[in-house]
Amino acid sequence: MLTNICFTVLLSISYVSQAQAFIEGLYCGKENCYDVLGVTRESSKGEISKAYRQLAKKYHPDVHRTQEAKDKAAEKFTLLATAYEILRDDESRKDYNDMLDDPDAIYRHYY
Repeated sequence: MLTNICFTVLLSISYVSQAQAFIEGLYCGKENCYDVLGVTRESSKGEISKAYRQLAKKYHPDVHRTQEAKDKAAEKFTLLATAYEILRDDESRKDYNDMLDDPDAIYRHYY
């Protein structure tokens, strides 16, 4: 009985860890794509584009002088570009919103 409980707990921990790792590899990773761009789910395409352009100018690697600053900016710029690509397209934005609403649903089509 105790062995079954321990096994169940370990199995559920393993599943949650794998699920979390899988989700972190999608979209904007651990961050919310809306937060990355500083917009809300209700924002229009125009507002999303405007936010992206403003942040892209700020974080473009060519704007920074030192290599360390360029590297940090490149990381942020890549994240911004990913968020923008997801949120500017209606279909990918809908898929992303669905994932935010129900993260476990992403696994349902695998079984």
